[in-house]
Amino acid sequence: MTITGKNFATTTSGNVVQFNGVNASLNSATANQLVAVVPTGDVDGKIKVTVGTEMATSTQDFTLKEPEEQLADVYAAGYYYNGSFSAMYWKNDVEIVLEEGESSAESIYVSNEDDVYVGGHRYLNGVKTGTVWKNNEIYLSLSNEQNETNITSIYVKSDGTLYSAGTIRIDGIRTATVWEDGEVLYSMNEFGDNSQAESIVVDGTDVLVGGREFDPNWGVYLARIWKNGQVIHQLGDFSESRVWDLCLHNDEILASGEETIDDEDDYKGAMVWKNSGTLYTLNKAKENAVGFAIGVTLDGAIITAGYEKENNSRFATYWNNSNAITIGSEGSQIMDLFIKNNDKYFGGVQGNAAIVWKNEGVLFSFAAENWEKRVNSIFVK
Repeated sequence: MTITGKNFATTTSGNVVQFNGVNASLNSATANQLVAVVPTGDVDGKIKVTVGTEMATSTQDFTLKEPEEQLADVYAAGYYYNGSFSAMYWKNDVEIVLEEGESSAESIYVSNEDDVYVGGHRYLNGVKTGTVWKNNEIYLSLSNEQNETNITSIYVKSDGTLYSAGTIRIDGIRTATVWEDGEVLYSMNEFGDNSQAESIVVDGTDVLVGGREFDPNWGVYLARIWKNGQVIHQLGDFSESRVWDLCLHNDEILASGEETIDDEDDYKGAMVWKNSGTLYTLNKAKENAVGFAIGVTLDGAIITAGYEKENNSRFATYWNNSNAITIGSEGSQIMDLFIKNNDKYFGGVQGNAAIVWKNEGVLFSFAAENWEKRVNSIFVK
């Protein structure tokens, strides 16, 4: 704190400064100015300066202000639907429409320079086209002649390189694909049948992707994790399964998703996999559950988010390790999560409203009277 006046000693040791009787150290001293370090303790009150036998006291009381909490900016991407889907995102409670009609936003990422990237799709000349918007303008279109493309997940490295994961559809066959700055980097389709990429994480030079691929040997889709275009983990016990999200923690790959638990009764469980093994199966008996997103808190808790069904209705749910916590009402689900400073942010839908939850409470609700809004992806800066 800077104290101005006159006749101060020009050495720090020649001045005694007290806040409500508590001595303060000095960083500098001139005849007209002292720079003091506010001491700890009960310092609200008068400031007193003593120089030799001379003393002066402030006319007003000093009050130490608590530091203001730095509020996080919450970015959420998704769509609104009023007969057709329109890609959009929100920054806190401000709504930004990216494309009116026949489009959707599936993934959002904010760079170190605060550039806002949104990945998804729009239709060009009737063809579904993977699209990335940057700062509300079209940044790239993944046009592939008359073949459909779609982006489900994006990642931006610190050097600005943009990685996109999604699919290309050629002759009715979908292939899980990774693009680097709009150019195909990896195509992942071992059996030449359908495959889909749902999540991407980049770690140095390694590109990790989670999704699923149809295995003709078993006649079902199986959850996959690819690294640099090659399968490194086949998940699920040869039953219908899918990875929805990935994260890295202490050099381990964590994945969330779903797997059919009982073919006869046709119900599926929310899954957490660690590398190639099952860590948690998260569902009530004979009730469906899905884990759409995964992250880890500062204290190492694994947070998985999605929905759990009860009496055939979906309820937005997250799991702290394997402990289920329901935060939404009937007809709700979480699509994505982001953990910042141990606070958990969730994006999803409740009824017809797009919802952002913080921990267990609703932070933002974006409702429309006669049409639907939904959050698909969330990023907190």
